[in-house]
Amino acid sequence: MHLTLRRRTAFTLIELMVVIAIVGLLASLVVPAVQRARESARRASCTNNLKQIGLALQNYHGSHNVFPSGWVENDEAYPPAPRTANNGFGWGAMILPDLGEQILHGRLNFNAGISGSNGAARANERAIGSKLKIFRCPSDVGPDTWNNMHGGGSVLCADQGTSNYLGSFGPNHWEGDGRSLPGDGVFFRNSAIAFRELRDGDSVTLMAGERAWKKVPSGDPPGGDSYWGGTPDNQGADVVSTTIARINSDGHSGYGSLHSHGAMFLFCDGSVKFLNENIDSFRDPNDPARLGTFQKLAHRSDGQNPGDF
Repeated sequence: MHLTLRRRTAFTLIELMVVIAIVGLLASLVVPAVQRARESARRASCTNNLKQIGLALQNYHGSHNVFPSGWVENDEAYPPAPRTANNGFGWGAMILPDLGEQILHGRLNFNAGISGSNGAARANERAIGSKLKIFRCPSDVGPDTWNNMHGGGSVLCADQGTSNYLGSFGPNHWEGDGRSLPGDGVFFRNSAIAFRELRDGDSVTLMAGERAWKKVPSGDPPGGDSYWGGTPDNQGADVVSTTIARINSDGHSGYGSLHSHGAMFLFCDGSVKFLNENIDSFRDPNDPARLGTFQKLAHRSDGQNPGDF
C-alpha cells in the first residue's frame, strides 16, 4: 500500500492574513519615514534657495551700496495712475543678474511699468510671467504663475510668476497697503537701505521669509499670493510682508509655510534659520516700542536685544 503525499499549492486564510498584517506593519513604518525624508530634502532645497537669494542681495548691495527697493512706485494711488516709468518692479526683479538670470533681466525695461497698454509694458508683463524655481519653496503647492488681480481691478497682470519669499517690511502696520508708510525693516516702497542702517546687527535682522500660498475662505481671489517680479497695483503685500501676525497664523498676508511648525527666514548676514511658529510674538498697540522677539527681528534699528530665538 502506497501513501500519496499531497503538496499544498496555496496559502491558508490564516497565513494570508498574517502576511497582509506584516506588509501593512512594514508599510506603516516605511511610508512615514519616506515622507519625512522627502520633506527634509524639500526643506534643504528651500534653505538653499534663500541662501542664494541672500548672496544675490549682498552682491547687489556691493554694486549699489544699498539693497534694492521693496518695490518702485512713483504714485501712491491704488491702483497707481498713470502707469508711468518705474512703476511696480519689485526687489526680486532687481537681483536677477546676481541669480544667474542675466538674459531674463535684459528683457525687462525698467523705464516702463510692469504692466500696461504700451508695447514696453506688455513686454515686461510677458517677462515677469517666467517661472523661477529659485523663488519657489518645493513644499508649497501653489501655482507657478497667477493672474494677478484676476481682472477685478483696472490694472491686470496676466500669468505673473509667483514667489514664496517675501522681503521684510518690518513689525509695523501697513497704511494704504504700505504705499505711504516707510517700513522699519529692509524693504518697503522706494526703500534704499544700506548695511550701515542695520543698527541692531545684520545677524539679528530679518531680510526675507516664507509665505505659503493660501486661499481665502471663498477660494478666489487668493490670500497670500506673492510674486518675484513686483506689484502691478501698488500692493506692497505682493512682494513684502510684516511680522504683525504670528508665523502660520490665520492672517493670509503674513509669514508662514507648509513646513511643519514654522518657516524658513533669511537674515541680513546671509544665514538662513527655521523660526518656530511659537516664537515670542506680540505688539502692544498702546506702546509701539514694546515688541515680541519675532517683531524685534524684523526691525532694523529698534535698539532692542531680541534674545534667544
